[in-house]
Amino acid sequence: MTTFELYQKYQKIFSLMSDPFYSISSDIPTGWMKTIDLLCESIQNYIDNINNNNKHLPQVEQLVVQQIKEKFASLRMYTSGGDKQIEGMISFVETICEHTCQDCGKDGKLIKSSWWVVLCDECNKK
Repeated sequence: MTTFELYQKYQKIFSLMSDPFYSISSDIPTGWMKTIDLLCESIQNYIDNINNNNKHLPQVEQLVVQQIKEKFASLRMYTSGGDKQIEGMISFVETICEHTCQDCGKDGKLIKSSWWVVLCDECNKK
């Protein structure tokens, strides 16, 4: 999946994508894409389920990503909307990405050089 495909799949979450004011990065590491896809799917399903199917719970404001990027070998996701449950989902995935190879998605470890990256042993040899 490419970043563009991710944005198209979750248009509610990435609704600011076309606004030049916001810096929604297009260089999300390939190895993290599947994890971020699952995160977005979980978030949107959670919001839709609460807002459309449960009249007894407070409505959840639509989560909108203002910025998503890799910084110091970690996922950074800056958002508006959502609730504490969604904040927990994002925090969990940020932690997962700290141990996931940025190139292939396998288990990885932090490599500190001139540029910090998380790589598996195989990708680090390339």
